[in-house]
Parts: sequence; structure tokens; C-alpha cells
Amino acid sequence: MPVAGDGVLLGREHAWIVGVGRNLTIMERIAKDQRLIYLDPKDFAASDDWFLDNCHLNETGEAAKAQFVADGIKSLLGARAETTAP
Repeated sequence: MPVAGDGVLLGREHAWIVGVGRNLTIMERIAKDQRLIYLDPKDFAASDDWFLDNCHLNETGEAAKAQFVADGIKSLLGARAETTAP
């Protein structure tokens, strides 16, 4: 069974990039249609040393991702508070 990091994507990188892009577009559309908050993963500037392999974050990467989400939520809550303030 192929696992991440054993070259399973070798030669298929473009297809993977296209597939991820399509998934993100669909997720963004669903969030908009359902009036949900969407934090674009493309805005998450990950460092190569945050990964265990080609797709799984290590502890440092998970902490950075959690901070990205927390900052996004804080930003959205702050914007909402500003628009509802008397």
C-alpha cells in the first residue's frame, strides 16, 4: 500500500495541485452558500520543516495551524463587533 513520502505522487504533482485547488474552490462555495466562515488554507504560510512527510503536520505545524485558525476567528469576531457596536 502506498504511503505519503514513498514517492507515490512522483510525476503526479500537477494532478495533486489541480485536485487540491478544486477541493478548496468547492469548500469556499459551500461555505458561502451556507453562510459559513471560510478561512482559506492558501493563506496559511506553512514551513517545510513543519511536516512529517509530504502532507502531515508535525507538532510545530499543528500549533501553527491552530494559531492560524484562532487568529482568523479573532479577526472575524473583531470585525463583527465593530459592525454591531452602537
